[in-house]
Amino acid sequence: VNERGTEYVCRTAREHGVGRVVHVSTALVEGVEDPSDPREAVTEYQRSKLAGEKVVRGYVEEGGDAIVVRPSRVFGPGRLSQANSVTQVIDLYRRGLFRFRIADGDVRANYVHIHDVIDGMLKAGKRETGNGKGVSAYALGGEDATMTEFLAAIGAATGSSRAVIALPKPVATSVAAVSELFARFGIDPLITRDWVELFTRDWPVSSQRAIDELGFRPRSLADGVRQTVRWLEAGCPSPFTGAEAEWQSA
Repeated sequence: VNERGTEYVCRTAREHGVGRVVHVSTALVEGVEDPSDPREAVTEYQRSKLAGEKVVRGYVEEGGDAIVVRPSRVFGPGRLSQANSVTQVIDLYRRGLFRFRIADGDVRANYVHIHDVIDGMLKAGKRETGNGKGVSAYALGGEDATMTEFLAAIGAATGSSRAVIALPKPVATSVAAVSELFARFGIDPLITRDWVELFTRDWPVSSQRAIDELGFRPRSLADGVRQTVRWLEAGCPSPFTGAEAEWQSA
């Protein structure tokens, strides 16, 4: 999907004379191809996203117009699926069901609200290009935070502090290995070993370039989590029903 799907989109865009392709990658590739940055791709997800960006670069070299955006850990209103797993964590924590996490040594990750990502994508679509410097890539992130800080933000939004057990990395890796085994029988894995490895690595994200060049203005982690909690407490109303304003302003 991340590589071949991008090929299909770029090919179709060329065939139909599309003016601009906005390619959604991931902040988990930030710094990976920078020789001065120690970060590396440890998951197939990261590697497939890098492959997708390579396709976009080829599209631009052949005369196409494209911009890459790289969201960090996205949360907020949306279907509660694996693609919205951060919001699932918020929901489980507020209901007292999020009881285990990985002992990660307080490494940092970056969290961004879905509405800010959408705004950044729209701004990327409208930005003028033509500087002759290849494909512009913009990280779309919010605040860097440790898992401890993230859970504290949920606690502040819900008014409830929950006890969460931090599993040592070897234990988490063993759980992941068992999950991968069950996945062979069609059971969605809780986590995989490569993601355990990634979750224990420090991965701060700077969106300064998007702020300076796109006018990107992400909300604070506290505000984003509070709005998401209000949306969950309201029964997850569709943003298309007109009920959005009530929880958005809460």
